[in-house]
Amino acid sequence: MTMGWGRTAVVVLAAVTVAGVAGCGGKADAESKPSVSPAASGPTLAEAVVAFQDDLAALNLEGCPSPCGPEIVEVYNNAQMVRRQMNESDAAQGVFTEAYALMDDIQQGFNARGGQDTAASRALVLGPARDLDQWLSDHPVA
Repeated sequence: MTMGWGRTAVVVLAAVTVAGVAGCGGKADAESKPSVSPAASGPTLAEAVVAFQDDLAALNLEGCPSPCGPEIVEVYNNAQMVRRQMNESDAAQGVFTEAYALMDDIQQGFNARGGQDTAASRALVLGPARDLDQWLSDHPVA
């Protein structure tokens, strides 16, 4: 049986929708592992930076809900996406050294929190994330 483009698009769209809904604060593995699967045509560095900064700004504006685990995972994932795009960038060697150090701090904080959702564990990720946000604002990438 062959599927037409319309039917294929509906199936793909449904799969993407289900995957997106499952990743939006649902209990299923939201805290267990951050997603690090590279997309075939991922965002540009500028888009990754905007996603990171927008999510962090929304979190700062709205505060961290309880539980805050999914939001912390999102901040971590966005920082990792920025790192991947910086790695792919044609920028001169050393341009992102300070940003990489801040992303290392985010990663270490994420790992150290061990999935706990306390003010102290949130600070382990959000503190360096805010510093990275400031660095990105001071050093526009696009």
